[in-house]
Amino acid sequence: MGRTEPAEVACGGCTLCCRSGELILIMDDDPDYPYETQEIVAGERTFTALARRADGACVYVTDTGCAIHGHAPLTCQVFDCAALYASKTRRQRRTMAARDPSGYVAALYARGRELHRLRIGLEAKR
Repeated sequence: MGRTEPAEVACGGCTLCCRSGELILIMDDDPDYPYETQEIVAGERTFTALARRADGACVYVTDTGCAIHGHAPLTCQVFDCAALYASKTRRQRRTMAARDPSGYVAALYARGRELHRLRIGLEAKR
């Protein structure tokens, strides 16, 4: 998933990735934008991520989408739930979904599966 160009995903207003509790890491893609962030410590490494609300959702997600869409971090721009779905085994997807009591991770994988199948179908017709 080492993309650097915006993903071509038919989100259609879907914000599951913003609500799934997945960490949205900030890279050096827009250092001048004043993101609300949090530091994540993993072992000896520290990462900067977009801040999360108490429910696990990104602080910038609203009922109508992303409040900073025009300034979204590169991590958000390149995220592709269909590619995420395809990159995991069934066991990995089920394990990750089982760890999320909110149900957003399971819903995110379901949406990724839907888009992945659509993508395969479109490619097969070419």
